[in-house]
Amino acid sequence: SYVRGPRRRKTILGRYGEEVALLIGDALLLRGSWMLARELSRFRLRPSRLREALDLIFELGSAEALELELVGRVDVKVEDYLRLVEMKAADVEAYAKLGALIGGGSDEQVEALGAYGRRLGMITILRDDIEDLLNYKVELRSRVLREVLPLPLIYALSSEARGEVVEILRRGELGDEELERLVELADRSGGVDNTLSLIDRLAEEAERALDRVGGSVEGLRVLVRAAAPRP
Repeated sequence: SYVRGPRRRKTILGRYGEEVALLIGDALLLRGSWMLARELSRFRLRPSRLREALDLIFELGSAEALELELVGRVDVKVEDYLRLVEMKAADVEAYAKLGALIGGGSDEQVEALGAYGRRLGMITILRDDIEDLLNYKVELRSRVLREVLPLPLIYALSSEARGEVVEILRRGELGDEELERLVELADRSGGVDNTLSLIDRLAEEAERALDRVGGSVEGLRVLVRAAAPRP
């Protein structure tokens, strides 16, 4: 994205261009990898478990590459997008597993916290999808022009509203009225409700994973309930 948020602040890409943005990304990855290795060396972790957690970071990178293939397409299937969302949540699973390993957790606790992290990551992505849809003047415009469509609109493309949705999307640069119409179609076709239902199911699965961890996990429950508030 070249701008983010309701105040349309320029991103690094929007401010400095592609070349500098890529170089900054490389620098942050190198610096972050060095810092991670330095900190992890302080703990006696099983190499196989550590490698498993770090492999999840590469899964996120694969997801980002796959996502590029879906940009601008109107034939994205719901199941394909949800698989992408699951892959993009791999980093949160990695963080949760690393935390469990550093904390001396058992194999069961490591797996349970990993399952929790994966679902929390997916909830965050899907919630952003809804927020991007509703913030149609900025975020939805960017999603339509440069990114993958949010899940509620992908649901609409699988409904009776598909014809009108595709017709609007193919106009190119869209005005506020056309973007608002896309929001209406996503809502009317059940896209918003379906996404909210999926978030609720993921939240229940995350809470069940925490049940297997034991001990004081209320803070982690608060994260889920804040990300996926229920009526």
